[in-house]
Amino acid sequence: MRRAVIALMLSLVATSARAQVPSPAPIPASVSAIADLQTEHARLSREQRRLAKEVADQDAACRAIPSTNVTGKQNCTAWGARIMQDFGRYRADLAAWTARLKATPAAAPAAPDQTYRYVGNGLVGGTSWRTGYYSPVGASPEVRARAFEALRQQARLANIPFDESVDLERYNFVIGIAASTDQWTDLRKRVVFDQLRNGAYSRESQEGYNAIKGRRFDELGCHSNGAMICLAALDNSDVKADHVVLYGPQVTAEGLEMWNKLVAEGRIKSLKIYLNENDPVPAFSLLANRAPPEHAARLAKSLFFDVKTLRDTVKSIATEATIVTGSCGTRPSTDCHGMAVYTALRKCESFKAERVPGAGGAMAPPPPNCPR
Repeated sequence: MRRAVIALMLSLVATSARAQVPSPAPIPASVSAIADLQTEHARLSREQRRLAKEVADQDAACRAIPSTNVTGKQNCTAWGARIMQDFGRYRADLAAWTARLKATPAAAPAAPDQTYRYVGNGLVGGTSWRTGYYSPVGASPEVRARAFEALRQQARLANIPFDESVDLERYNFVIGIAASTDQWTDLRKRVVFDQLRNGAYSRESQEGYNAIKGRRFDELGCHSNGAMICLAALDNSDVKADHVVLYGPQVTAEGLEMWNKLVAEGRIKSLKIYLNENDPVPAFSLLANRAPPEHAARLAKSLFFDVKTLRDTVKSIATEATIVTGSCGTRPSTDCHGMAVYTALRKCESFKAERVPGAGGAMAPPPPNCPR
């Protein structure tokens, strides 16, 4: 499974091209009078629909051809290659149009007509997390115990230890809105599209997203793909948060710029990013789109897992963020991506060395992944 996950992350862009053709963004009302933007938007929309249909047609037709039909399979391969060429041209045109749209002044989004419900500290889980936990601030021990038991039952059913990996002393609201508790399925159906749209796909497609909307947090923690969901929610004013903490986040350069803007504009008070050495997800997701040229080659040369280079790359884009790095293992592994490891890393900050009773004055060691 781990190899499959990493293999899929390496092929994010190729998989996305076959599975979904991204649509051009809507034109804000403040720039809708610009005719050439509207004309190109209409053309791109037509091309998007055509490509999406051709991808579906090619997939359906080629699945029906038996493996013994060599000529048929070759024709399907050639057909797929033509589609990919058209898709490449479409992506280039879409990128150019999007850049023009972004460079055109637009009015700030209207403030949402809603009252935010205060819920304390929240955590949004990532890939394969389908869960919900809420213990109101100041709840009695009995209420907290019932909420925790419900979370434990969800973890057992999903065969994923949500209950063991979350610091429930810190977070009283936990949510996961994955398309599936199977990592491969969730990556294929949802996470890969969030990579292209900085979380907007989950915001628009996952019914569980409604459980997040309208809430206000002192601290909002976001793990893995949860960082994409948090970004979309905050950028669209679906939620409010004073402080944001990202744990091993799925990120893009554009997404980091959006995070930085949220801090710079005062929409969040602080941004803290935790990065573990040998966690493959942040670097893979960053490089799947684009990394700053001055860092991309070095990241690739170091097999993407030099945590100091990754830290510098992230900091070069998200200049307002505080970056915390930790050590984990001796080789790249999804074990270094788990929320439990990041929970331990965060506890390093509050760790105070104390002498072990009856151990001849020996000092207690820090948690295993604390920076040495």
